[in-house]
Amino acid sequence: MKHQIAKVELMDLQQQEMVHADPQPICNVADIAVELSVRLGKTNVTIGDVRQLKVGDLLPVIKESGHKVDVYLGEKKVGIGEAVLLDDKFGIIISEMKRSK
Repeated sequence: MKHQIAKVELMDLQQQEMVHADPQPICNVADIAVELSVRLGKTNVTIGDVRQLKVGDLLPVIKESGHKVDVYLGEKKVGIGEAVLLDDKFGIIISEMKRSK
């Protein structure tokens, strides 16, 4: 099998037209949307119990209503709040937030 070899000429970097970045600044970091999650509680169950769960089953958790809940950004705990029911809507009242330095 014969290979063909061709000469390659590279352009001098100074001959290239410079591409400039967009002069507008990047959006403010504060405008980036992130997802917060709330962990109401936890419980330990067997795999057998998990397999038997069905719609309508009550899964008891260690925390009771009115107790504090943990607020997470991804897997990192960033705050604490209290679960409330207001006008038939479930919500969280933030009581503590960790501030990044």
